[in-house]
Amino acid sequence: MYKRKEKTQSFKDITIPRITQSRKIIYFDESGEEKMPKEELSYDSTERYFIYTGVIFNNYDVENLENYYFNLKIKYLGRICTIHSTEFFRKPTNRNTKFVKALAEFIDTLPFLYITVIVDKKTLFDSSTKTKIKKPMETTFKKALSIYTEKGFPHNDFYNKTVKEILQLTSDYSIRNIYDYYPLTLAYKTILEEYFLKLLPQYFKPVFKDWDKGSVRTEFKFETSPNKERILKLTEKIRHEDSELGKKLYRDMFDISFPLKKAQYMGLEIADIISYGYNLEKYKRLTQTPMYRPIRKVLLRRNKL
Repeated sequence: MYKRKEKTQSFKDITIPRITQSRKIIYFDESGEEKMPKEELSYDSTERYFIYTGVIFNNYDVENLENYYFNLKIKYLGRICTIHSTEFFRKPTNRNTKFVKALAEFIDTLPFLYITVIVDKKTLFDSSTKTKIKKPMETTFKKALSIYTEKGFPHNDFYNKTVKEILQLTSDYSIRNIYDYYPLTLAYKTILEEYFLKLLPQYFKPVFKDWDKGSVRTEFKFETSPNKERILKLTEKIRHEDSELGKKLYRDMFDISFPLKKAQYMGLEIADIISYGYNLEKYKRLTQTPMYRPIRKVLLRRNKL
């Protein structure tokens, strides 16, 4: 058990999760396409950024505060409905505007921290090198056809080529030395590093004498998506790495789940709202979305911690 050595540090009027032994939850949500582009992106491309947010709560805080969040929806929206930021903040009705104002005040009182990672896919793509396909024999039929047509050859001619000719074409083909889901991998691992290796020591070391001997049990929650299997495999890969992060993840992660958004998880929707705000900022659309301003004001205060 941890032994306290001093009181928790105060952060003015911003509420953060109490530094206790209680279990933590990180809610993950994304904004943008998690895959690498197939070709160079323009400077103002709408596919340029992948934004990933992790929102950290104490488990018992979520249990105590979710009902109030749902009551806000009933009061202002008439029902407990799912909020998808990309749709909701584009509908500035009187009812929605009042709800956002109340929501901003509520978020300002919530004890949570968040980590947001912004991946610039244009920079990644432009700085990547090219390499030959190492195992042409393992290239899928679909990929070989794609390579063939990309070279400018007619689609129908592909089916008349010999295996030897297709293998030669595939062997000579250069690809970017970066795999499709690198933005997702990079963002996810960065959040884990920030949480386990930087944030937890920052807040726990000043409070507990025996911090290095203890652990902070943490649960991960993601919105159900096609990336479920990919996230599970990536998490297992990191957990079994011989690294400081791998060891902490192996010891301290006690659960991982993919609840449906319609299950009304407050943390998932807050993560979605935060990611959406950074999306608006990167694409310079904040002034075009005035209904988001109360949320933006609250988050700007909090991200200075």
